[in-house]
Amino acid sequence: MKKCFLLLPLLFLFSACSAHPPTGTLQTVCLANEDSAYYYDLGQGTAAVAFTANTAFSGAEMNCFVREHDNRLTLTLYSAKNDYSTTVSGKALRRYTFTETENTGMLTWKFEELPAGSYLLTISETKGISVSKAVVPSEEANGQTVHFLNGEPISDGLFQIRFLFSQGEPMAFFTPFSFPTKEES
Repeated sequence: MKKCFLLLPLLFLFSACSAHPPTGTLQTVCLANEDSAYYYDLGQGTAAVAFTANTAFSGAEMNCFVREHDNRLTLTLYSAKNDYSTTVSGKALRRYTFTETENTGMLTWKFEELPAGSYLLTISETKGISVSKAVVPSEEANGQTVHFLNGEPISDGLFQIRFLFSQGEPMAFFTPFSFPTKEES
């Protein structure tokens, strides 16, 4: 029974981060290799990923494991400025809170399209829900993103997030991320 429980999350991830675009006009690019994924409980912490998108994008998805009916998870998107602290103290571009999610699987957040640029996406205010984290980056995002846990860069895993976009190719979505300097922001 324990082995089945461990395999179920991997089955969700395998189907969730396919290289093939979903039906409709949106394509996805995934940050991490689903074969190395596991669920991670953030507790009261905040996870984040900083990235530079080469094309406009209009959403994000992440695979989650629901532990309780009374659950919550907030995604907040910022324009990257100078460093992590400066970025999260600024005004959020987009924010969405998922509540009482019924099923384990993909949470999809679609929003008005944002232009190419450098961004920071935070995952916070979690309760009763675990997020997917992986050890191996996807081919598209390898070395291109910076991941944080409670404001500090981490190198021991990547948060499993997909970005939704309509123009371009997944392999060209990311460029290496660095916080813009004051002159660039």
